[in-house]
Amino acid sequence: MMTERYMINFYSVGGKPFCMKDVTQLWAAAAANEKASSGCFVNAVVDKTVLICDADYSCGDDSSGVRVVSTRNPVIDENSRNYFDSITRVILEVKKRLNNPPVGITIVSVNYYYFQG
Repeated sequence: MMTERYMINFYSVGGKPFCMKDVTQLWAAAAANEKASSGCFVNAVVDKTVLICDADYSCGDDSSGVRVVSTRNPVIDENSRNYFDSITRVILEVKKRLNNPPVGITIVSVNYYYFQG
């Protein structure tokens, strides 16, 4: 099945420090709120990333990133537009609570297989 994978990078640069635990906790809370309001739970896999960027972007030796990957399960969430709207609200809530750090978002089409446990 074709679906979308969202890769969201939160950049801890320019005096806006946060860690993977912060993003994980904020994402879980925002996803639960989104589930309560829209019925859509925005799943996530969260990883810490090493960030290498130019000083023009306020990067330093302590700069880092946190990547959230979320893939829409088309069996559970059939409507891609609704999922997009839900993940957008979750991203904006997390970004706000992290003191508005830079965020990059990549959306790709993927062939997805889901095996129920």
